Amino acid sequence: MSCGYFLKITFERAEGIRAGDIGGTSDPYITACVNSSSRRIFFRSHVEWVTLTPEWNEQWWLENVQIGTRFDFEIWDYDLLKKDDNLGKCYWIFNEGQAEAQWLNIVHGNKCVPAGRLLIRIQATPSINYGELRSVGPIREEILRSTVAGAVSQHSGDDDALGWRVYRLYLPNIKDIFQDEKQSYNKNYRPAAAMMSVLPHGMILRRALQSTHSALYKYDQTSKFVTITSGQQWLETFAYGFRRGRPRFFTYVIMDEYMNFSETGAPFFTDMMSKHAVHSNVAKAVVYSGEFHIEQPQPGLYKFVIDNNSGTYAPNKALLPKLQALFQQNFKDIEVEAWDQADPRLKTFKEKLKLNPYWQTPSSNNLTSSNTTSSNTNNNNNMNNATSSSSLIASSINLTSGGIYGYNSYQNLHGSGGIYSPNSNTNLSSSGGYSAFNMNNNNNNNNAYGAAPNH
Repeated sequence: MSCGYFLKITFERAEGIRAGDIGGTSDPYITACVNSSSRRIFFRSHVEWVTLTPEWNEQWWLENVQIGTRFDFEIWDYDLLKKDDNLGKCYWIFNEGQAEAQWLNIVHGNKCVPAGRLLIRIQATPSINYGELRSVGPIREEILRSTVAGAVSQHSGDDDALGWRVYRLYLPNIKDIFQDEKQSYNKNYRPAAAMMSVLPHGMILRRALQSTHSALYKYDQTSKFVTITSGQQWLETFAYGFRRGRPRFFTYVIMDEYMNFSETGAPFFTDMMSKHAVHSNVAKAVVYSGEFHIEQPQPGLYKFVIDNNSGTYAPNKALLPKLQALFQQNFKDIEVEAWDQADPRLKTFKEKLKLNPYWQTPSSNNLTSSNTTSSNTNNNNNMNNATSSSSLIASSINLTSGGIYGYNSYQNLHGSGGIYSPNSNTNLSSSGGYSAFNMNNNNNNNNAYGAAPNH
């Protein structure tokens, strides 16, 4: 087999596509897939809003593409509250000597009804290395703002706009570096075992966390789509890890094609039973997970520090060199280090910053601080009106109130950290505690940030 070709496919625009919405327009995006010898490789564009003539102008880079390789494309209408509508499909086969501009006819349904056409542009150069067909870029990031989560947690950014941001970073080389390595959920971590249980309470938990994931990772017209060309540019997308002048920690999960992440310690996510499970959409296994933060050794210089601090998936520390290599290969212009969650440097850094698990803005005084716990009481405790933000967002998306889920609980869970309390006779309120199983006493655990593994 020859080295094949390095291919740049530009999804330029489409015209004459079907209307997927009542108003006679669509919110179209495009998906693409190609088969390598061992797996299918996917691409998804950003959404163009309220149009039948979308202009995406997005690129997909692939290496070792052989003559005769088939690419399948589909156009979709994005819907906020229901399943996305398929607007049609087309395909393209790579051959030598083709024109750079390729108009492809889109068809819809089993009867292949004409449904517009798609313009792609092709740049092909011989690959210099042998290997399997793979996606090599570009690095792209989606920045999504949940106004619901921001409103219930009173969380705002430096622009003072209420909203909770989550990020999805599409990274090349994940498969190349980690191969088939996966981190399964930690069966010895009781909240993780509860989430994955086949019993009814496990099913309810999964649905609650999956609904929360869907609420956070929803596109709207405030969503941003960025092509990343350097590590410095990527750090800029989340303010070099700072918000309101303070450094922050971020929770991440790495999936097969991308990394999902958000700020770790704001009240909305602090109340979650498992932040990593929310980001992974309650996946039974992920490529890797943990936290990261940005250090500034001197003005103008930044160091990206990533770790394996995740109770839900308990990532193997032997894979930390691969984790470091992933980011070093993609961001050659910034310093990258991967630390084990037990590394004393992490504890030192957190102590130096004196981080509080409830990073509040001045306007969020209705949320409980880390020094506040519930008192021993047998009645419903609202924590001085500091109702859990996850309880509020749960109500907004028809989930069970009282934290994310209270199973056979005698009292509602409105604690700052108590999320899951099956068969509990009392409230669970803990800034560092995670779950209560058959507990008879109120848990007032006041662990400082970093004292317990992130989950």
